[in-house]
Amino acid sequence: MAFTLQKKDGSPFYYVHFRYPSRETGEPIRVSRSTKERTKSAAWAKAAELEKAIRKEYGCDQETNSVLYAILSRACGDATKGELNEAKASEYLSEILQATSGKPLARFTVREWFTKWLEQRKSEVAKSSVARYRSAINCFLDWLPEESQSKNITQLTTGELREFRQSELEAGLRPQSVKTKLKPIRSALSQAVKDRVISFNPADSIDTIPADKFEKDVFSPCDLRKILSVASPEWKGMVLVGYYLGPHIQDASNLLWRQVDLSSRTISMKRVKNGKAIKAPIHDDLHDWLMEQESTDDPEAPIFPSLRGVSVGAYSVGLCAQFSSLLETAGIEGRVEEAKTEGGKGRRRKSLGFSCLRHTFNSAMANAGVGQEIRMKLAGQSSNAFNDIYTHLDHETFSNAVHAVPSLFQEGGDE
Repeated sequence: MAFTLQKKDGSPFYYVHFRYPSRETGEPIRVSRSTKERTKSAAWAKAAELEKAIRKEYGCDQETNSVLYAILSRACGDATKGELNEAKASEYLSEILQATSGKPLARFTVREWFTKWLEQRKSEVAKSSVARYRSAINCFLDWLPEESQSKNITQLTTGELREFRQSELEAGLRPQSVKTKLKPIRSALSQAVKDRVISFNPADSIDTIPADKFEKDVFSPCDLRKILSVASPEWKGMVLVGYYLGPHIQDASNLLWRQVDLSSRTISMKRVKNGKAIKAPIHDDLHDWLMEQESTDDPEAPIFPSLRGVSVGAYSVGLCAQFSSLLETAGIEGRVEEAKTEGGKGRRRKSLGFSCLRHTFNSAMANAGVGQEIRMKLAGQSSNAFNDIYTHLDHETFSNAVHAVPSLFQEGGDE
């Protein structure tokens, strides 16, 4: 026994004093507890019980020490024979944690950790985001050799991640696309650091690739009228929403009637991409189209029934593909940049798409003298510099800005 008994002034009871090593630092921690006993013989027995219980709780009792000694003896034996590798060392560490804390070391293979992270994200982000993350991570896992997928996540190296990035670039993928693909991989490893599964994030050492520039174009009023002349009723509304409100294509296609207030002539929107909310004024042209639509008493009814929930990028049937087909029907052509490598991963890029309605909306307001702060607010863009300025801008300011965008149906719309 390594304790002492002592009576304190003013107390009829004996106190037990002993020390045990801290789990974090190894430094001795002094314990002083009352035995609640008045005689030394009774206090001695109670002190022994207290010391044993506390030492067991903190993993430093004689039984635990014996278990730890046996584990370390086996580890030393393997090391002496040259058989102590990283896998065995991890097993011994897990045994030590089990003996001292009751919980083994949390161990994951590379594939297991990324699968676990994706499952966690299902309840935290939109389904489309999870699908995008899964695509990127599966691409990385498919690139890794089978033995590397099955190794402990602690063994994943910066070199492997850098090689994966280079292979994607050599396959024709553009820098911005590679950066997008690496983002969920980096996030999953960052979470592993937070959960103390790994000690550092091997993706942190990978430098950002400078993005190649490909300028988007804007639509002229003449182009927009051509598009509207061949568009279906729903796509006509989508084009007007894109031109007069500047949302992303998914935000526009998922609009519900409860978001529209025709009496105050506003539409409440929340950007999927950054979560920013805005109550935007409705331009006269868009107001007229909304008034022409069949009325409904269901506030949850979609404004664009056939487009709501449709994937943005699904080949041939996605929203972007449908809009490209609409441009082709209208005879509107933009610049096209082909994939960099024949049969590679690089995609064709077009200078005209639905996102260009957003650029056109912003450019039209800029040409009309609308300030950058207001344009950014209406477009749902983020800016640290103007973050607080937007808060108190009134509805009239926004309304004037939106109505500065030229009408497509009134004289002077080409100006």
